[in-house]
Amino acid sequence: MTALPRTDDLFRDDATLDTCRATVLAADASGIVLDRTVFYPLGGGQAGDAGVLLTADGVCLPIADTRKHPEHAGAILHVPAAGADEAVRAAFVPGTAVEARIDVARRSAHMRFHTTTHLLCHLVPPLVNGCAITGRWWTSTAYGGVLGYLLIGMALPAKPKAQGEEGAGTPTR
Repeated sequence: MTALPRTDDLFRDDATLDTCRATVLAADASGIVLDRTVFYPLGGGQAGDAGVLLTADGVCLPIADTRKHPEHAGAILHVPAAGADEAVRAAFVPGTAVEARIDVARRSAHMRFHTTTHLLCHLVPPLVNGCAITGRWWTSTAYGGVLGYLLIGMALPAKPKAQGEEGAGTPTR
């Protein structure tokens, strides 16, 4: 793949955008790069968006994840869902006009979750040395919305330092 230009990341200016018109710049086994997108890529503590890419003639490609391209700085990679039909993927060649649509319920859940983790990080005592927060989300028609769970893993010292002890109240290593 030749050098790719930066993807115009429309979500930076308006986090409420859920669709946009775009053009395929590149497509390979790892995914699809568009000239512009509303899909937020994994990063900064928030999971990448999922959704669909649609061609003008109605071909729909489910996107399971969005990542920063590992080889082209500034390019955003739209990762098709596992098992996506090869005939469907074949419709997304460079120059193809598409409509990019995010899964709005999933994005909204991720945004709320991301904000909540900032609040948690502020409330947790400073003995915590970083934390890993992961989650899974799905839409449930039976329960009327987005459901999910989260796991919070924190590295705590073997023995917390007592108040007044040297290093108390500072992050552990």
